[in-house]
Amino acid sequence: MLIQEIMIILVVILIIGGIIYLINKQVYDFNIFKRAVILQDINLEKSFNKMDSEYNEIKGDTNNINNRLLDRVNVDCLGKFSVCNENDNGNCVKEYKRYREKNGEGKDCKYDDGHKESCPDGGGNCEINQDCKGEWDERTCDSNNVKTFKVLKNGRGIACDFKNGETEFCS
Repeated sequence: MLIQEIMIILVVILIIGGIIYLINKQVYDFNIFKRAVILQDINLEKSFNKMDSEYNEIKGDTNNINNRLLDRVNVDCLGKFSVCNENDNGNCVKEYKRYREKNGEGKDCKYDDGHKESCPDGGGNCEINQDCKGEWDERTCDSNNVKTFKVLKNGRGIACDFKNGETEFCS
């Protein structure tokens, strides 16, 4: 009986040793994989930094060429208004942005850079300043004698008399 117990203990020790070996092998393989990923990441970062540097160099060269060309040409001012946005006071305004100054005998911009104007009708990132428009959907009057109100347009103007989805019995 003692020999059987010793044999069982030896088998258990061998199984535990095998499990420990497999776990160590997995950890070792994982560490090798982790190092490979880190090296790849470092190489990618170097490549991206090189591309970024080359892009900035090309961009600078292009700007130099454009500036030299613009010095020899009459160029109109170029600007436009942003979309309408709500300012800190809750008013809807748009702002003029100059993208290029005039050169030589080119035309002036209509507005100074940063000029602001109100957007009385809303739009852009502001709520549209319009009255609510809605109608009753009476398609279900025949089947269940109920009609549903649908808001078609909504804004900061006059509110609808009924809420979207509100129901009434058909007349």
